[in-house]
Amino acid sequence: MSIASTLNANYLSDLVSKFGNAQEQILQPYHDSIRYSSVITALKSLGYSYDELGTWYETTNVAPLADHVYQADRQLNIFNRTITLDEFPEDEFTSSLYYRFILKGLKIGQFNIIGYHIQSELDATTSKLAILNNLANQPSGGRFIFAHILVPHDPYYFNADGSLNSDSGENNGGEQVKQKYINQVEFINSQMKTLVNQINQKSNNQAIIILQSDEGAYPTVFNHQEFNGPSSSEINAGNMLQWSDDDLKMKFGVLAAYHLPGVGQTDLKAAGNSVDIFRLVLDHYFGYNLPYLPECYYAYPNGRVQPFRYENINVQLTGQANSVCPANSDFNSH
Repeated sequence: MSIASTLNANYLSDLVSKFGNAQEQILQPYHDSIRYSSVITALKSLGYSYDELGTWYETTNVAPLADHVYQADRQLNIFNRTITLDEFPEDEFTSSLYYRFILKGLKIGQFNIIGYHIQSELDATTSKLAILNNLANQPSGGRFIFAHILVPHDPYYFNADGSLNSDSGENNGGEQVKQKYINQVEFINSQMKTLVNQINQKSNNQAIIILQSDEGAYPTVFNHQEFNGPSSSEINAGNMLQWSDDDLKMKFGVLAAYHLPGVGQTDLKAAGNSVDIFRLVLDHYFGYNLPYLPECYYAYPNGRVQPFRYENINVQLTGQANSVCPANSDFNSH
């Protein structure tokens, strides 16, 4: 939902209005809004090529608008045609009798009859960083590159120095889970610093760079340290309005770091947030005239099982209401 909002430079009011009253709700409309996002469409119309480095997660596992897709995970190849499997068909496929046979692959000469490629989270992250470094060393200009990196998510493979953790689980095995998380943050920070330096050298400091996370850490793990189920379960069916202020601030607190040549502090202060950042980019560099949107915060009253129903939590997060932010079901009409 966060990525959908960022890559459409808007709140998700249209989707909420369309699906918010449905009894049964699924995430697919959010995935589609990312795959065909208005920001990507606008940049391509301006002549930019689009490179995507996605993940196994349905948010970025396919990119129909991309000129180049760097996604090697969960790829089923049948007669040289590649199909990316979503989570449900992948689970069904890997539990079937055919999985081990297909994993080995079948070829006639150089022609692929059938095969399947899957990566561990470790391999996916290291290969993605290698691809990004290669792209950063290419001539600058005319490219929009979107890389979705699942770090510092668990499993916590990386120590701060890039060595591998002997116990990568979401638990206190080996060391406290908070330390594992910090190690991953320090590792990915070091990788991003190198990458940003390469981009700036190639572009004479003129590249637009946006580093942004889509969510904060999971309070169940880091505030409560309850390891009796997947961390994501805390928002699957519960009422987020019953969370403590500290838990909400942890979940909604995100990294945002920008390199925007020529942009003044006034615009950065007004639009340096998840929903406005691409409005600022399109306005300042490409002559658009998009107004900046207010900072409004919403949470699930019924969990992720009803992902188009929201309630406003500006007071819990900021200490004050924002009168221009719709509240509760009124969000549907704005």
